[in-house]
Amino acid sequence: MLEKSAKILIAASIILTALPLTSAPSSAGSPPTYIGGPGGAKYFVVVGTFKSKKMARKRNKMFGDTFIDRTNRYPNMKKGYWIVMEGPYSKAYAKSIACQEAVPDCFVKAGW
Repeated sequence: MLEKSAKILIAASIILTALPLTSAPSSAGSPPTYIGGPGGAKYFVVVGTFKSKKMARKRNKMFGDTFIDRTNRYPNMKKGYWIVMEGPYSKAYAKSIACQEAVPDCFVKAGW
């Protein structure tokens, strides 16, 4: 039988393995850097793109795990918008959590 500390370590390992690991998005510089995990994590779940930051903030408040950034920082995205998104994730995972029902204009997009 496993000791209590070993059980806790195994549980923590399972939880951490299931979570995508990224650095926090910054307001300047390059997009969030992917730290680790399987599947080529370069896909974002986009829950809105806006010309004004005010509108992006309004949409961002609807979700708990999203962040706001400029599309100019991502080579695969059309320049000139404020984007509310979550990720980066593998393509399969991003598609599995895409919120098509909650937000009609939600989509999955590669950031780079």
